[in-house]
Amino acid sequence: MSRMAWVVTALGAVAVIALFFVLVFQPAREELAEVEEQIAMEQAEQARLGAEIERLRLVRESAPGVEADLAAADAIVPRDPALPALVRQLQVAADESGITLTSVATSRPVELETPPVEGLSAIDVNTQVEGGYFQIVDFLRRIEQPSITPRGLTWVNATVTRNDDSYPDLNVSLAGRAYAVVAVPLPPEPEVEPEDAGEDEDDEAEEAS
Repeated sequence: MSRMAWVVTALGAVAVIALFFVLVFQPAREELAEVEEQIAMEQAEQARLGAEIERLRLVRESAPGVEADLAAADAIVPRDPALPALVRQLQVAADESGITLTSVATSRPVELETPPVEGLSAIDVNTQVEGGYFQIVDFLRRIEQPSITPRGLTWVNATVTRNDDSYPDLNVSLAGRAYAVVAVPLPPEPEVEPEDAGEDEDDEAEEAS
């Protein structure tokens, strides 16, 4: 075979290889890259769904505990003033500690200036009780112990006086606060006068004149 024939054969082989690369290999390579990209996206989506399923499983498992915590929170800080329930709790604590609950006075709920929860309000509670020293201490323990009296109360002041007629019983005035989440009413919308009200008044004044 002549030298020219070898050159033509080599050029033909190169041309065939180039055509194979352009027409077959390159499209297949691009298609393979698209498939690999789609597989990566599917794997990422599968991992995300797996993580979401795991999160929902943990939420489902912890749901009873969360519901119990919410119920406990509602008992400590109810979603309304619940003043009758508060008075009943004070009366039960007084009866169980053996003292006399002589009076209970509560104020209107007042929203805190910077409440951690919207609508969190304080209710002033003024209570007077009569009884022995240890009975009064037991009363305070029952009021402040969440497992006995769940409603949250904080005592800020106590005044103790002795009544000679009933000694050794003491008269104690307690000032404290209870808390509740009270919905804050929206402010009334301002009344807007019609724009033509002034014109109508001017027209009526001209007709009258």
